[in-house]
Amino acid sequence: MSLAYHNLFQDKVRSALSIAGVGLAIMLILILNGFLLGVDRVASTYLDHAPGSVVVARKDVKNFIASSSLLPPGTTEAVRTTAGVAQVAPILTQPVYFGLHGQKQFVEMIGYDSRFGGGPWNLVDGREPRADDEMVLDRVLAQQHGIVPGDTLPVLNRTFTVVGLSADTSTWMMSFMFVPKTAAESLLLRPGATGFLLVTPANGIEPSAVRDRLSTLPGTQVLLKSELIANDVTLLSRTSSACSSSG
Repeated sequence: MSLAYHNLFQDKVRSALSIAGVGLAIMLILILNGFLLGVDRVASTYLDHAPGSVVVARKDVKNFIASSSLLPPGTTEAVRTTAGVAQVAPILTQPVYFGLHGQKQFVEMIGYDSRFGGGPWNLVDGREPRADDEMVLDRVLAQQHGIVPGDTLPVLNRTFTVVGLSADTSTWMMSFMFVPKTAAESLLLRPGATGFLLVTPANGIEPSAVRDRLSTLPGTQVLLKSELIANDVTLLSRTSSACSSSG
């Protein structure tokens, strides 16, 4: 034991550098793990809580985050009448920016139909929107800027009243806000438009079987929800790596 202590402390500088190097390596591993967990959470926050296990998007759209998807007319009805489909939740998404306290705040707008789901999954204050000038805002974002139910916010040249606050709907990258699907259609000047369909298979039907049945629909891309999340993780990882390299 005394020989080991002697070898360790005979070169204190080298020993200190070795210990520091090991500590730095451990710190980098923890940071990387935290980053990967953060990427996973950004990619799955909404989809993990949304209904269904199969997603129908516009042709060639393979990501949910930051994707522009508009389905061909008639797609929703075609999906609903497909064998093995129990329920379909149509949503319309769009990234928007709020000017709050001199800062641009990126928010993903989710237009949903309350009859089918796809809206806020953890409403902690107020209620869900009922009119086309009402919204649910993420609680963390609201607290950061002193926003409470009853306040109004401009969204794409229109004014919305915050009627509810949701929890677990924000990440380090963005927050979610929820409006009626008809409101999103009006904001985007796309009456009747649908961006994604969240499809729930009937009992006893495998999601992959429903995906395969829907894959022949013209102008669409059909993926399992898990596949869409994996694609988003890859996209975010590449984007973050590119930003780090350029920085």
